[in-house]
Amino acid sequence: MRRRSSRLRTSPPPPTTASGASQYILPGSATYTGDGTAYSAAIASDGGIAFACSYRYLNSYFTQYFAAMNSAQWNSGAACGQCVVARCVDPACVTQNFDVLVQIVDECPECAEGALDFSYPAYQAVTGVPPNRLTVSWEYADCSSFISGGIQYNPKEGSNGFWQAFYLDNYSYTLASVSWGGVTLTRSQFQFFQRSGPMPTGPFQLTITSTTGQTITATVNDFNTPQDLGVNFS
Repeated sequence: MRRRSSRLRTSPPPPTTASGASQYILPGSATYTGDGTAYSAAIASDGGIAFACSYRYLNSYFTQYFAAMNSAQWNSGAACGQCVVARCVDPACVTQNFDVLVQIVDECPECAEGALDFSYPAYQAVTGVPPNRLTVSWEYADCSSFISGGIQYNPKEGSNGFWQAFYLDNYSYTLASVSWGGVTLTRSQFQFFQRSGPMPTGPFQLTITSTTGQTITATVNDFNTPQDLGVNFS
């Protein structure tokens, strides 16, 4: 379920169109067009927990510049963590064709395909006006250089001796799969990975594969303790 936040933080400057955001557009990405709206103030680093992607940790830039994806392109959560470069193409925009990089952290169930629902700082940067409904265009982007530190592990509440689930955040490329003991885990649309089995009594290893084809191995020291896994995709 989509939830909203109202906490406001000071915004860092967004990257500019000439020397910044446009360079992150993925080669070959199609350009999509739809309504651009706004729904949330900036959030704290753990504020993503209130959104559909359930992120327990967001890197500092993306606490300001984020968006909710329309349901069709949210694709049951597969878009979580993906980045896009967006700009306003509506004549009513004060800011025209100014590229801004944002990360998808939420779903917009009421949005039509092609639409994005932005944070207030992102919407202001994209359009130059207060929240409204204006036409934007966007492409998928590589935002790995904005991610610092290791992948973050957080156990899910409700895990027990028969069923366990956890979240992974702060990955530099979106996730294709996560395996535990050679078994690929089931992924919820709300971004927790789950399995049925006994609770591990000590350290265990996860094999994490990105959508770019990279695979890394990480050791979780204790299932019930949040941890920086100390590894990320390069």
